[in-house]
Amino acid sequence: MVNRSAYFVSRDIERISYERLRPRISARLPVLSPESVEIFSADGRYLAAAVRAAKSVPPYDVSEKDGFAVSSRALAEATSDNPITLRVTDTVSPGRISRKQLGSGECMKILTGAYLPPGADAVVMQEDVEFVRGRATFTKSINVGANLFRAGSDIKKGEVLFDKGHRLSFEDTYILDSAGISDVPVTQRVKVGVLATGDELTGERSKTRDGFILDINRPVIMSHLERCGFLATDAGLARDDIDDISGHIERVLSKVDALITTGGSSVSNVDLVSESLSSMNTKRVFHGVKMRPSSTAGLSLHGSKPIFILSGLIQSCLVALYSFVIPSLRFMAGLGYTFHSAIEAKIEDDFKLWGEPGFKRAVWVHIENRNGVLYAIPSPASSHSRSVLRTSHGFFIGNSGSIITKGSTIQIIQVRDLNQQQNIKRVNTR
Repeated sequence: MVNRSAYFVSRDIERISYERLRPRISARLPVLSPESVEIFSADGRYLAAAVRAAKSVPPYDVSEKDGFAVSSRALAEATSDNPITLRVTDTVSPGRISRKQLGSGECMKILTGAYLPPGADAVVMQEDVEFVRGRATFTKSINVGANLFRAGSDIKKGEVLFDKGHRLSFEDTYILDSAGISDVPVTQRVKVGVLATGDELTGERSKTRDGFILDINRPVIMSHLERCGFLATDAGLARDDIDDISGHIERVLSKVDALITTGGSSVSNVDLVSESLSSMNTKRVFHGVKMRPSSTAGLSLHGSKPIFILSGLIQSCLVALYSFVIPSLRFMAGLGYTFHSAIEAKIEDDFKLWGEPGFKRAVWVHIENRNGVLYAIPSPASSHSRSVLRTSHGFFIGNSGSIITKGSTIQIIQVRDLNQQQNIKRVNTR
């Protein structure tokens, strides 16, 4: 049993400014080494370096029509009064390269999508040709490159296909494979444990009839981590007890690169996460941020492994998660201290941010797309509100007490993926 008094820490929270988070965090976190994976295993992974095409696409000229591959010179004098007849020596189908050289007085039948044979520089559509017993008759000339999809016109060898930090989709695999790429350098998927604390919490819905509160934060945080490309590990639910909290932390730390705790981050007698970490000889980086919600969030290090301390209030959790925890995890992955996703939108009316001087205020917003212009509609709410998350797409961070004037452009940190268009309300104002 841990002697609680021996590890008692001050319950005063010395909050740091939001602007100091980035330099303080990035100076202390490790960056994991990238790895190489086969492209068909890379769905959802982030590129650790730019990827260039190993070959051109298409690698050869490709016919866009069913017809006849010809040399334009052979038909230079062809007219309806002076038809030119060529001998058909082969049929070229998609998926094979003709080894035959087109000779003088010759042409080849070719199908759509087939590679142009050597010696040919154009394709005549079959409806413009009279074909009888192995001979094709042409009644007009043709330009070089006619009816062709030229080599390298889609992708050129050496061209950058995707930049560093791009998150690969399965559709990207097709492009990589076409361009001769079999393996890609990707960032490691940071493994993150998620631990909830609180005597009032339960993981069993049936116990809520007895007054317990169903633990929602843990699965919600894990879901958001997975969506952002990390590997989430369930670290369980700990009681408001120093030994139980530290025991849960010690058991999961060997399996993960980072840990997130939710609950027990404040200063009451049952907020014991900070004391539990102190009992484990962790090093505190900060505890408290001049931002609301999330003012009791913190970060400690166990060796080189970060332990992020988040509030039990879901709004505070998500604001901290997206404003500095996920940027920190992206830093560890080698992507820099950057947001997972952010967009710009306009404020439709003057808006005053409430709160004490010197603090940042995170304000939830709903996004409306008005004829291609994104507008952010603020949703002021108590930090205890859950319903505000139902209609919000993200939040912006501003100075408490300041006024954002109508029409100003603000940066929205996305909590919902706005690339999924069904999440944006479209309003036709015409």
